[in-house]
Amino acid sequence: MSLNISTSGILLEARRAYDVGDRVELEISFLGHPDRSTIIGTFGHVVRKRGGPTHDTAVQFEALGPFFQI
Repeated sequence: MSLNISTSGILLEARRAYDVGDRVELEISFLGHPDRSTIIGTFGHVVRKRGGPTHDTAVQFEALGPFFQI
């Protein structure tokens, strides 16, 4: 689940722990309309993390990839 998102990165609750510097692949789904959603695929690097039960992880985007509407 995302906690905060911007054009340069995202802060999210990860299901597992990542290390700073890890390269990650993300699929972000935006529900802009009740009948369809937009999915953006991208890669990024973990720039900050906080341990604990939610594994809050900050990822800086490399570049946003193509988006798809479903």
